[in-house]
Amino acid sequence: MTKAELEALRKLWRARVADFRASGLTGAAWCAAHQVKEHQLWYWVGKFKADTDHDGRQRDHAEPRFIPTLSRRLPGGVVRHA
Repeated sequence: MTKAELEALRKLWRARVADFRASGLTGAAWCAAHQVKEHQLWYWVGKFKADTDHDGRQRDHAEPRFIPTLSRRLPGGVVRHA
């Protein structure tokens, strides 16, 4: 699957999950009405939940940054990281 196809799939499921949440239906009822397998719905609900902070904002998926550290070798061979 290409990156564009994956993004289209995420967009589709983000809309489906929003529709499910707004519907007030149970997962089983919403899935039956939309001909979607329930395990797929819960997979995407969980996936999008992991993408949000505790206050509901989208989490930033920036690349991890390198944080320089200092190391000092002490007499006796012990290495101390600061």
